[in-house]
Amino acid sequence: MKKIKFFDSICFRGELEFLIFRLTELDPYVDNFIIADLSQDGLLKSRWDLIEKWESKITHILVNEENCYESIKYEFMKHKPMFEDVLLISNTNEVPNLRDKEPFYEKLNFKPFLIEHRNFIWNYEYVDVIPSRGTSVINLSLIIQNKNLFNNLVNLKSSLNLIGDGILSNGWKFSNFGEYDPKYQTNIKELLPPDEIDPVRTYPLIKHNNKIELPDNINLLPYFKIGRNEIKRHLFLVESDLEFVNQNYYDTITIINFNSNLKEVLYEKVSEKITKSVLYLPNIVLYGDPETFQDEYMLNETKRMFSVVFPQEQDVIELIYKNEKPLVLGGVSY
Repeated sequence: MKKIKFFDSICFRGELEFLIFRLTELDPYVDNFIIADLSQDGLLKSRWDLIEKWESKITHILVNEENCYESIKYEFMKHKPMFEDVLLISNTNEVPNLRDKEPFYEKLNFKPFLIEHRNFIWNYEYVDVIPSRGTSVINLSLIIQNKNLFNNLVNLKSSLNLIGDGILSNGWKFSNFGEYDPKYQTNIKELLPPDEIDPVRTYPLIKHNNKIELPDNINLLPYFKIGRNEIKRHLFLVESDLEFVNQNYYDTITIINFNSNLKEVLYEKVSEKITKSVLYLPNIVLYGDPETFQDEYMLNETKRMFSVVFPQEQDVIELIYKNEKPLVLGGVSY
């Protein structure tokens, strides 16, 4: 059985630390690296000593935004690939997991597909609950069959109809990790979770506690600590009265009410520590016991709201439901 080759290609914008990590991580699984260089400042050539150990596998080309994909295609074809040989096209910080290649072979029997990556933000302890569409996966046979394939790849990432055979959950994306962004140092406060609660800007991060498979060479990536060490107390008032609460005892207070006639979620920032939201409550039974459905629904929706205060492990969340005795929860126990 002939060996199917894997070609890893990236649109490189100067992210040198990510490039070294990527080459190290994928070297055992990739036959050739195509680096389509958009940096245009000679950065890669001036630091070639950092990547020369992979030189025999690297094809380096200078491109611009308009011709990046076509240039990658041209270089791929110059290597005289076989019909089944695989071409991966990513941004530098989108890294496929190639330890198991079988899913790639199965999906490429039908059509090109996209990888949905786990999206790690600021460091590799926290992951966004929403995956990020990244790497495009094709082979020579599909390129020959579809002359407009490369023109369509960019549109695939935003396609709402791309499900099933069009998506593979695989690999990792690393956002806001590196100092390659010249604005990072000056705007670091804008990249970190805000101290003041702002649900529009707060990322819905979770701490995965090593329950998610990570790259072998994860320690090569830069690491930015997020969060804080001090303990905060968060109160969620659900269908309850604020007047009976000692407001000075809490760092944040989130008031939540429900309405069956609501057409959209209403949000108001009452003060620096207090926010108020009105959420929709269905007037039909969607699950569970009809007698307890609405209570279950309101509590479930409240737990979904916990992320707006970006709770840390050491934090305490208190939940008062319909003016009953507070229910005390750990910051990430939900």
